[in-house]
Amino acid sequence: MKRCIGFLFLTTAFAWAKPTVSTIEWQPACGGATIEIVSEGQEIRSVHASAYHSASIVGWTVHYLNGTPVSAEYRELVRNRILEGDQAGEYSDETPVKRIET
Repeated sequence: MKRCIGFLFLTTAFAWAKPTVSTIEWQPACGGATIEIVSEGQEIRSVHASAYHSASIVGWTVHYLNGTPVSAEYRELVRNRILEGDQAGEYSDETPVKRIET
């Protein structure tokens, strides 16, 4: 009985592998561009790509279930600049959403 429980525990532990995140550089862009892949074992759970340009940030996210895409989203955000002070001209942390498509 103990062997069966131990075998069941090991089998279950491998079935629910810890998610891993892989990040790779994508295409050249003003502020960089990356692809982030979240996988569990050999199965991809989601893919997120983003590109940072001078005036905008764009991102795509696709979620998978059992190897099949189940949702996709496109986001476009506007990059604001700081207008006053020592950091004038630099990009602020505010990035309001310009457009979302699902």
